[in-house]
Amino acid sequence: MEWGRVGWTRQIEHSEGACVTEDLTGNGTMGNILFLCTGNYYRSRFAELSFNWNAHRRGLPYQAASRGLWLEPANPGPISRNTLRWLERLSIPSPESPRFPLELVEDDLRHAQLVIALKEAEHRPLMESFHPLWVNRIEYWHVDDMDCATPDEVIPQLHRQVEALLDRLETGRCQVPLMGATTGVG
Repeated sequence: MEWGRVGWTRQIEHSEGACVTEDLTGNGTMGNILFLCTGNYYRSRFAELSFNWNAHRRGLPYQAASRGLWLEPANPGPISRNTLRWLERLSIPSPESPRFPLELVEDDLRHAQLVIALKEAEHRPLMESFHPLWVNRIEYWHVDDMDCATPDEVIPQLHRQVEALLDRLETGRCQVPLMGATTGVG
């Protein structure tokens, strides 16, 4: 499984079939966070890249990935220009060769320790349709897409929520369950 590698981790598959991320910085095994949105083009990509950059800067043993629930093939290019513009504005490095959006598959859910869907009203129905066993096992945020708010409203809100999540993880106020292991799914 490929988790949007950031250069200081690698995936290890154990003999029991469990896949964990080894932290090459020496801090131990990393937790996998998964951000979900509809197209994996704009919001979830910003959340993933912002989370990974700031988790690394804080020395936290977590790494994020992102996936989409209903990909839009007509998107121009692999990642939203608004996402890239805001990453630059916040001095967060963007990938030199960004990947194209990836659709959520069951393995993504099994390998994540915390799954966050970025807008409950939009993503809960999609989860009910495509991954019903996981609907109540993920955290839902309330971050609008461009049909309801401008990027200049959305990205700062999303950035604050990512920072708040990092604060929760850093201070231990966020219990990150081993989702696949504890839910009996899969």
